Amino acid sequence: MKLTSFFRLIFPVAIALLSIGASGCGSEKEEPTAATGEESVELELNVNILTPPGFGSRTRASSPGFEHPDYPTETLNSLRVLIVDKLSGKVVHNRAVVFENGVPQADDMLFKVKTSSDYNLYLIGNCRFEDYDFGIDKYPVGSQYSVADLQSVENVIIKADSHGALYDNSEGEKREIPLLEKFEIRTVKPSGAEIQRQPLNLFITRASAKFSFSISTSDDFKGSSSRKLTSIKISGISDRQFLLPDQTIYEPSKSQAGSGPLEGRDITSFNIPATARTSEYIYTLPEPLALPTSGLEWSPEIYLAESLLPEEGFLCSLSFDDGETWLKPVKLPNLPYGLPRNTHAKVNITIGNDNAMMVDLSVLPWNRESVDFDFSDHIGMATDGALAFTAGTYLSLDKTTARLVLKNQAGAKGSFGISTPFGARWDAYLITQNGEPDVIRFRLNDGTTTTHLSGTVNGTKSDFMILSTVAPGNVANTAKMQVIVTTLDGRSLPVNILQGGGYGAGVENLTIIQNPK
Repeated sequence: MKLTSFFRLIFPVAIALLSIGASGCGSEKEEPTAATGEESVELELNVNILTPPGFGSRTRASSPGFEHPDYPTETLNSLRVLIVDKLSGKVVHNRAVVFENGVPQADDMLFKVKTSSDYNLYLIGNCRFEDYDFGIDKYPVGSQYSVADLQSVENVIIKADSHGALYDNSEGEKREIPLLEKFEIRTVKPSGAEIQRQPLNLFITRASAKFSFSISTSDDFKGSSSRKLTSIKISGISDRQFLLPDQTIYEPSKSQAGSGPLEGRDITSFNIPATARTSEYIYTLPEPLALPTSGLEWSPEIYLAESLLPEEGFLCSLSFDDGETWLKPVKLPNLPYGLPRNTHAKVNITIGNDNAMMVDLSVLPWNRESVDFDFSDHIGMATDGALAFTAGTYLSLDKTTARLVLKNQAGAKGSFGISTPFGARWDAYLITQNGEPDVIRFRLNDGTTTTHLSGTVNGTKSDFMILSTVAPGNVANTAKMQVIVTTLDGRSLPVNILQGGGYGAGVENLTIIQNPK
């Protein structure tokens, strides 16, 4: 059995570009930057990007790794390399490079600079300078940047349109998505070679986030077939962001190699403009969707601003028929650091009975890491030991995604059973996410509640009850149920109690939802 672990929130994409020859030239002629007699070094830039496997595809490769770009506008098509001496403010290089299929055209990506010096290096991709107030093209090689000039470059702000999107490529002219990054470089002293080269493995990130949506109805859906879904609303999104990353902290850091086959890198902290305000984005379906439905997906070419996590969280709501009346919103999970740039949030919505709305969120680019466990102790399920619930004690149950909706504050009765290893301990947990209160709890026979049950593996089924300890509020409350077995030799192993119970393949944990009022 394999245990799927954490999601990563950003990927500076991987496939290093090879130098295409020292005799190549840039798209702009540049003068030597080291004076006669000064020691110099050639910076050899390897800018990590991805070439998409197929434009327009909404499917993902099943192998572990980070997401590829979906569309040509998401790839690196042009790059401005600006190198500024930190001490003097002198522009050392200001070169525009054209890319095609991930390869620089007629450019060796070599940049001659002084040794033992400090530089600010800016990578600015897919930016038409008439669209952004950079001023970079006004500073040729040899000119001076002041501190204020550099701040103006680093503080460029882009704003969302009246519909809440930074860029909407779903119709009309397609706009390239900016890719940017800043590095602080310290050059090395030559070791005696005639030509000293200092390779730099760099990365760039897309200056936006994007959403896509999938809709389905629960297995037991009994709603009206005449009802039609028209719109999806995401609330809490920022109305603006910096074009360049600002106070962004990566894990691993910029100076370290990324992890995984496509060199994944988490964003654990970032900054947005002080003038930013929370806004909302409404996606109108191409045509009203009649329910029930077995599942439809939309991946519109629409890009939103990176956003800090608001106090109430990011919320999702649905509108039916008239497009004006909205259901109570549900909080989006899996966004502990907010919504950083370069992420793809795939919102999977299941509609149940009585306006039940079950939301799951995959944050891509993501890294699926698997760990193999030794199950030599033959952990097994008792006869009919898979997770089961008593009909009528819950509002809605969708087995495809393992989501259960509670009935107000009434308890949902369930059971599961583990047969081996005999005498081992089992622990069942109700785990909340993103700071939600732990109001979804197990109810004990004496009426008290807890988020943790424990017992001994003895081959029989264990009964339990799950309820919410508070009345429904303005947003949904959620928790995941997870079971761990601690073997006789002290190893703790996860157990998929859904296995054999008719739940969807690959689903390992049950999600419990209390609907908003």
